[in-house]
Amino acid sequence: MNSWRRHRNWLITAVFGIVLISGWEMASRTGVLHQLVVPSPTRIISEIPATIGTSLFLRHVTTTLTEIIAGYGIATVVSFALAILLSTSDIARIAIYPYVIALQAPPKITLVPIFVTWFGFGLASKIAMAAVIAFFPMFLNMFVGLTQANREADKLFRALTASKIQTFMKLRLPGSLPFMFTGIKLGWTMSVIGVIVAEFLGAQEGIGYLIQTYNFQLRVAEVFVLIIVLSLFTVAVYKVLERIEAHWLFWSVDEASEVAEPQPTTSEAYM
Repeated sequence: MNSWRRHRNWLITAVFGIVLISGWEMASRTGVLHQLVVPSPTRIISEIPATIGTSLFLRHVTTTLTEIIAGYGIATVVSFALAILLSTSDIARIAIYPYVIALQAPPKITLVPIFVTWFGFGLASKIAMAAVIAFFPMFLNMFVGLTQANREADKLFRALTASKIQTFMKLRLPGSLPFMFTGIKLGWTMSVIGVIVAEFLGAQEGIGYLIQTYNFQLRVAEVFVLIIVLSLFTVAVYKVLERIEAHWLFWSVDEASEVAEPQPTTSEAYM
């Protein structure tokens, strides 16, 4: 049943995508959509080899990937360390948590000029932007996961006179993993957004800079190619994170599937 449902979902998604792209192609060919503004899918596909097969593309994509990975890595480490600190220390939580929330209030795009002023137009300002924009969803999920331990299990650990370290390592940390992976996946997509936005506003190279350059030159088909490449990369890494989550948290996935799908009755079991 699960296999059939997965195949059905993939089929529905594929059919919808084919219908959407076909309608887009027809609208472009009949003049409903101007080719200069919204190029047809076939034209976009035809531009892929010329766009990604150059040393210019390789240089810019390498820069962007470096910025994304570095910013994401910094955000992950800082989020995890701060979540542990605030979940294990009441004093640290009282002192630091309000400021973490306050720093989340301003729109992150307003920080780009500041980072450019501090770090220049190179990699550092984009890495800082990726780290800042990815930090909060990762930290919040990790913090919530570490502070939402099972009450009954917590009472059991206390009854067994477990130390704080034992309680953290054997109860709170494993129980927080579903929350952590949610934050890690959100943080990945946010880090990509942070880098591209920063490259739009102040950069000398990178995919965002290249998109802006092509847009000014009215090379819209090439812009779509870059967007597709960036989207495919983001989704691919996201799927890898999902597979890692499913491998490490197989018990959580099994519980979710049991909740999502009701168990068959005695009569249904033999059909």
